[in-house]
Amino acid sequence: VSSLCTELSFPASVASEIWLAFRHVLRSQTFLLQDRHMDHVIVATTYAICKRLGLDPTNNLFSRIAAAYVAINKDLISERSCHLLLQRVKINSPKGYGNVIDFYNKVYAHAMKSYLLNSSTLRSTAVEIKTLSVSARPQASPKAVDQRHAYQIQGTNVFVGKRHRSAESITGESKRARAIYSFGDPGRRDITVAQELVTSRNCS
Repeated sequence: VSSLCTELSFPASVASEIWLAFRHVLRSQTFLLQDRHMDHVIVATTYAICKRLGLDPTNNLFSRIAAAYVAINKDLISERSCHLLLQRVKINSPKGYGNVIDFYNKVYAHAMKSYLLNSSTLRSTAVEIKTLSVSARPQASPKAVDQRHAYQIQGTNVFVGKRHRSAESITGESKRARAIYSFGDPGRRDITVAQELVTSRNCS
């Protein structure tokens, strides 16, 4: 599991959640392992946890997991054997077998639904990952503000400056200065200050 998460560039907290879910299988859903390879359940568990944590922005998570599984196991068993293992899983259907996606959709998801929706650690990890994702986004910079005339409101991430509208504008307005506001990553106080500032200028 750790190697799979490393190959997928997922944090250690994701691997921990996958192990916890797999432990739940061993304790309460052992039938999922009956007549199946343990890796079938590990791949399905990895998909379920990553999906629950919102780690599938491009909707190709199963393909990524399958590719990572082959990458870390092809030296232990052949690459062909890896693909065959993922393509032949016992499921409840007239044919009796399907691929690992069929196994997840028709067997695994129903059995693990309660755990995936109610796990407190999974909810905490989801919040943690979402927070890290937001904090990793680049903050807006006050590039739109004329730096020669801009100033920052003390104690906030709000910048105020001037820009000029060209006399050749569509509306035919004459050249004049207009206030422009630039916000970084605002906190509650920043938003309040900005609202008050904009309101006061509109009223004046």
